[in-house]
Amino acid sequence: MSNTNKNGTNKNAPKSRKGPRPIMTVAMLREKMLKELMVKELRKIDRKMTKLLRSEKILEAKLSSTRIAMDNLRIMRVEYSTEMKD
Repeated sequence: MSNTNKNGTNKNAPKSRKGPRPIMTVAMLREKMLKELMVKELRKIDRKMTKLLRSEKILEAKLSSTRIAMDNLRIMRVEYSTEMKD
């Protein structure tokens, strides 16, 4: 015999609940709200960190290219100064 009722739904589904839903206590509600707020704040922090890491990588690349350019200029300066001495 099947476990379906008149509507064709399963009476004994694993997530089905027998009886009314329990009433949440104030402490349970407070804990649930606190968890939700903490998750929300963690997401904000993660977004900010991602943004800062991205900008840090961009700045590191700029700094690296600036250092390379300075090194090239130093080499050129040395070459020109040695040419002038000769």
